[in-house]
Amino acid sequence: MGVRHHRELEVWQLCNRVRGRFLELAERAAVRHDFEFRDQTRQAASSACRNTAEGFWRFGHAEFAHFVSIAKASLGELTDEALQKRYIDDREYKELNELLEHALAAATSLHTHLSTTPTPRRSTDRRKAPDKSS
Repeated sequence: MGVRHHRELEVWQLCNRVRGRFLELAERAAVRHDFEFRDQTRQAASSACRNTAEGFWRFGHAEFAHFVSIAKASLGELTDEALQKRYIDDREYKELNELLEHALAAATSLHTHLSTTPTPRRSTDRRKAPDKSS
């Protein structure tokens, strides 16, 4: 049937995992007091999820691809500075970097698909918000 909600997208799920990991990092004692790094990390980690979701709900492939591109840029901002500032060690850097690479690969695949296929015609909008009655 296809994807009916942005949370069903693999790329959103991976971005959400990235967001969770980096929000945890931002709460560490050493990081909490580095306001600029903490705030930028929170913003970048959250931006990937927000932009993927926003693009999904725009429906048009060209617009969605634009928002996925922004999500990729946000993912690209993460980890290097955390390692340089010694907020994470080499082991954690490797782990986080693998997660980021996986999210970036998924975003790149989705971006390629959206950029190379036309927006499907809509007879009715099949996407609906999740049913909250259950």
